[in-house]
Amino acid sequence: MSEKKIAGILRKSPTKDPKESLKDQKIRIQYKVNEEYGSYMIIDWYSDVCEGDNEEGRKNLFKFFNKINEYEKAYCFNVDRWSRSWHGLKWFHDYFIPSGCQLHFVEECPNLYKKDGTLREESYMFFFMLHGFA
Repeated sequence: MSEKKIAGILRKSPTKDPKESLKDQKIRIQYKVNEEYGSYMIIDWYSDVCEGDNEEGRKNLFKFFNKINEYEKAYCFNVDRWSRSWHGLKWFHDYFIPSGCQLHFVEECPNLYKKDGTLREESYMFFFMLHGFA
C-alpha cells in the first residue's frame, strides 16, 4: 500500500484580490504541515471557488471528495474558509468521517482528533457551533 497524501483546501476569498488570499492560505497551510511533519511535505491543492451554499459550483472541492480515501489529512486555513454554512459540517460527516481522512485547520479551530484518531468531543462541539453561527 502506498503512503497516504496530504491535501490542502483553499477557499477563494471575496476580497478585492482573491489571488493574494489564496497565496496567503497556501503559505500558511504549507507552514503548518511542515511544522507538524518536521519536513517539507508535498500537498495536493484543491480550491473551493464557489460562493454561498451552491454545491454545484464546487467542482474542484468535489474532485477532492471523490479521491478522499487517498489522503491521510486535509488542511484548511480556518473554519470560516472551510465553509460559511452547514455544508462544512455535512461534508465532514459525509466524506471525512467515513474515509478516515482527518480535517485540520491552521487556525480558529482546535485539533479535532485525539492521538488514536478518534474525535475529541470538546473540539467537535466547538466545530459544530462555528458551523451553527455560519
